[in-house]
Amino acid sequence: MKNNELKVILVPTDFSDLSKNALKTAISICERQSALMILVHIIEVSRYTQSDPISAMIEYIPKLRDSAKAMIKKIWHIGHP
Repeated sequence: MKNNELKVILVPTDFSDLSKNALKTAISICERQSALMILVHIIEVSRYTQSDPISAMIEYIPKLRDSAKAMIKKIWHIGHP
């Protein structure tokens, strides 16, 4: 392995326009380098509820996860016409 080859790229995202551009760039780099990409999306539960955080997680996490998956698919297709 060459010293300048990447093995893993960690990409944090909030799905804003800036982070979408960063994700597209990371996808391109991963493809060129045959690197693994780890995508991290942090969910601030308190933004979605004022109640018990555990209850909020049970209620909102599946919806937020599905939304994040849809965003990833959309970004992937933009980068791969």
